[in-house]
Amino acid sequence: MGGGGKGGGGSTTYTAGYWYGLGMHMVLCHGVIDAVTRIIVGERVAWQGRSGAGRVHIDAPDLLGGEEREGGVVGDVDVATGTADQPPNDYLQAWCGTVPADCVGKPPAEVPEAVRALARAWGASDSQPLPATLGPVPAFRGVAALILRAPWLSAMSSYIKPWWVEVERIPRGWYAARAAIGQHGDANPAHIIRECLTDRVWGRGFWPEQIDDASFTAAADALTAEGFGLSCLWDGNGSVAGFVDEVLRHIDATLREDASGRQQLVLVRDDYDPDTLPEYGPETIESVTDFSRPAWGGVPTRATLSYTERELGKTATVTAHDIAAEAMQGRGEPMDLSFPFITDPELAARVASRELRQAVSMLAQATVTGGEALATLRQGDVFALRWPLLGVERMVVRVVESTHGRLRSGEVRLRVVQDVFAATSAVYGAQVSGWADPVSPPQAAPERLLVELPYYEIVRRVASEQWLAVLAKAEELDPEAGYLLALARRPTGDATGYAIEARAAGMEFEAAGHGTFAETDSLTEAVGVVDAVLPLAGALDADALDLPCLAYLDGEIVELLELTAEGARVHRGVIDTVPQPHEPGARLWVPVADGGDGVVSREWTAGEEIEARCLPLTGHGRLDAASAPVDALAMNARAARPLPPGRLRICDQAHPATITGELTVSWAHRDRMQQTATPVPQDAGDIGPEPGTRYVLEIHGDGGALRRRVEGEAWALPVVNGNAEAGNLSGWSVDAGAVEVRSANPAPAEGDACFALAAGAAMHQDVELAGAGVRLAAVDAGLAEVGVAWRQAADDGASAGTVAVAALAADGSELAQLAAAAVSVPAGTWQPRTLTLALPAGTRRVRVCVRCDSGAGASAFDGVQAQAAASAMLGNRYTYAEAVERADSGGTLNAELHVTLWSERDGYDSWQRQQWTGRREGGTT
Repeated sequence: MGGGGKGGGGSTTYTAGYWYGLGMHMVLCHGVIDAVTRIIVGERVAWQGRSGAGRVHIDAPDLLGGEEREGGVVGDVDVATGTADQPPNDYLQAWCGTVPADCVGKPPAEVPEAVRALARAWGASDSQPLPATLGPVPAFRGVAALILRAPWLSAMSSYIKPWWVEVERIPRGWYAARAAIGQHGDANPAHIIRECLTDRVWGRGFWPEQIDDASFTAAADALTAEGFGLSCLWDGNGSVAGFVDEVLRHIDATLREDASGRQQLVLVRDDYDPDTLPEYGPETIESVTDFSRPAWGGVPTRATLSYTERELGKTATVTAHDIAAEAMQGRGEPMDLSFPFITDPELAARVASRELRQAVSMLAQATVTGGEALATLRQGDVFALRWPLLGVERMVVRVVESTHGRLRSGEVRLRVVQDVFAATSAVYGAQVSGWADPVSPPQAAPERLLVELPYYEIVRRVASEQWLAVLAKAEELDPEAGYLLALARRPTGDATGYAIEARAAGMEFEAAGHGTFAETDSLTEAVGVVDAVLPLAGALDADALDLPCLAYLDGEIVELLELTAEGARVHRGVIDTVPQPHEPGARLWVPVADGGDGVVSREWTAGEEIEARCLPLTGHGRLDAASAPVDALAMNARAARPLPPGRLRICDQAHPATITGELTVSWAHRDRMQQTATPVPQDAGDIGPEPGTRYVLEIHGDGGALRRRVEGEAWALPVVNGNAEAGNLSGWSVDAGAVEVRSANPAPAEGDACFALAAGAAMHQDVELAGAGVRLAAVDAGLAEVGVAWRQAADDGASAGTVAVAALAADGSELAQLAAAAVSVPAGTWQPRTLTLALPAGTRRVRVCVRCDSGAGASAFDGVQAQAAASAMLGNRYTYAEAVERADSGGTLNAELHVTLWSERDGYDSWQRQQWTGRREGGTT
């Protein structure tokens, strides 16, 4: 890669970095596999499709940011599926079994080290000339692998991003018609278990005659009807038996031996008629002991189930609630479950409901002892128990453990549990249960909210997710692109989540992600712009919230800090919003899940009208799409807009009702790019501003008439290599000491590199104002200033560093200079810092100086940037002088005043505007 520029009547070209390629034999797993379906590099999809044995071409040069960042992946990759007739790979043979032509005939001591090592690995003698071929490379049959034929893997950095390969393998050697379930490559669990039992290489080695085909066939049919497919990886760290047990736990099944010793698979299902079950009582049972039933107080009422989200390959969750059990118990009791082999959110919801149903049914359990009459009962069998001494007239139980261990006495001991499917039919004396199915049919979410995500939320929720290959870096967001968050209120207590479908208006709906129901509440009283406590109706579940967290209140974003008896204590107007008044009934929305949860999984363009619908899930499935309300939102480039100014003050007061004398408006800078770690409260001091930001102030007087509009100008100053991404010190002049570019200690704040300055070191860079387009007349009128922003950290040793800025005349003489306080930042922590200097008349050049004043370690700097600004609002303050106001208002001072203040950058206004309305004492109309 090269770069160039003009100067001195000629041009120059330099090397800015390199592309890096690599050949590799990447072993994946045991073969045979059916296909490779995705290749993901650095959490971004490099290739997607379906390839059996053969070659795929990856063409993703911008996957990791292109040549300006870390390149991408381009080249050929061979897929080896591990079949019994798999041929040797020609690329591996050429590189691992063949001697380069210029080395043939030479002894190993005279060839490059890599060739010498390869020859020795093949057993070649150090004293013998090397032959053209060292030997045949194995075909590696039985092993699935990728062979990278030296594709480009990265640029600018030799660090190779992690590779993640999605493969599909369906065990089709038995009952192939039922081997796969669904459209996404899930396998039938009955087939998984059977293969684990019968495989003679890595499985348990049972012969087919040792398998009860009838039970496995019935289970495979039932699981197919249920849509109960699994996708799983066994890495060999545990036993095969342990892996089978995990599959059985997922599908709620038992593996047992029948009377002839064959392996039987029995699903725990509602597949019997309670009235026709055999009954065992005092006539055939010797004793019933250890009879117990859970009591209210510790019974789980909320089950949160973790599963593997198919598209992201990461852990996702669904939650099932039993409101009736929670009310009966007087409090909620959580239960955490992990079912990593599940990849379908609807199936996850059903399993969560299954597990919670078993927990809240408070099933009785006991030990039953008897003789020969019980000998035919085995694990998984269901029968009716009658034991009058305990008041049990007829209770359906399932055998969970059986012991036939006393040969002489013929004693049979069974551990039984009341069967959940017949719990309502159990008869205790003359009492009949009134239990009804707690699982509700899916219903439409009664209230929903569509939100275009601000830049802060895109960085937090979207930019790190692997399914967004479009974003190589968050700061490269297309100004016209945006993302939607779809929130929904839980319609029923057992609804576990919702699927999202979306479309551009007039197009077809497509699947677009999943969401967890938000917590939501409403205001009981009106709130003003300065109120820090929101009076709520009390509907928020404190246990479901991870405070502090963001919440949406009409168009305002607040940071929820604490729930108290008075309501919710919040920071008002955070991210890209400002405090607004709200009426009673205004709804507060609190997302309870982070990352991509609830995010519509594609980007949209500004101006598009987007329609979305939420389809809630329960144990009975997903809401029919035709029954779901459709919500719409017009995209408006929210993420590209500058943040509105913060800390609005009118005559140095926060939203006063009245003022006296001259009107003074002041505010604090905000920076969209720097404010991505935590929400910044309204009252915080200056951050930034983002280069190129200017402010617009409008003042209206009596009758709403516009009295004055004040606009600022801003120019980004081109600081060269301010983030060290060139990998060197280009653009900077070292004044003293040791200055270096590092990629670690500390890790850079952005990109792959940062500057590190030892104690006493300094460097500077001069920027010409005219070359940046700065209006010099504004500078000479004393209406201009320069702002510098940077991020600062330290390595393992303590150090104190800073940045200074100087105003220089055309001849280079210094007119003014200002340095930020030297601070010692904790190691590994990046602190955003800013500095502003008023430019004296005659300033033609600005010097930015970076230095480390003291310490045993080095000060680190990253993201150095600068801007010049000019207006009558310098210093974040504007005074509407009395004489100016009288001139604007026909000789009077306004009694009614309304102030509007906003930011503008690159043609985009801030998402919201600061506003104040009040009266002036003594004003005349």
